[in-house]
Amino acid sequence: MECLDGEPVSRVINERRAMPIVDKLELFVQVCDGLQHAHDRKPQVIHRDIKPANVILLRDGTAKIVDFGIARVVGIETSTLQAGQLLGSLSYLSPEQINSVPIDARTDIFSAGVMLYELLTYALPFKGNEPAAVFVKILREDPPPLSTYLGEVPPELQACVSKALAKKTHDRYQNGRGTWF
Repeated sequence: MECLDGEPVSRVINERRAMPIVDKLELFVQVCDGLQHAHDRKPQVIHRDIKPANVILLRDGTAKIVDFGIARVVGIETSTLQAGQLLGSLSYLSPEQINSVPIDARTDIFSAGVMLYELLTYALPFKGNEPAAVFVKILREDPPPLSTYLGEVPPELQACVSKALAKKTHDRYQNGRGTWF
């Protein structure tokens, strides 16, 4: 196992650390590249728990995805879950994870979109006092526009985040390749 000298992106977010938007987007591109690498493997690996705590920002600015503990290798069933159990972190779950329907790489794309929204705004896109309220928002509501937190936002950036957070998998980015920005 590689020893990483850095800190989780969740710390940057929790501290609301000043970081130029270009650096945030570069970090996010690295996350997308890492996801694409996992998704391109044969057999394909789906992380299923992409969130800021599972991305380490190294001192040199490199981002590393960690904690593949609940990752799924497509075609190999390793789950001992009971019906109705969820894997992943509540605020980052994709609609298909909540609905317990088959998942693919686009599940990680949705979770990465949540992470991008949070990295840009320092706020979660889907908030609620109870888990059920968060589930409903993830399944049915659009998050507040980025401009709610950032003021003026380029329409292309808003469109990028909105597409990543699309409720239906076929409306999302289909992979993590450099097609987002």
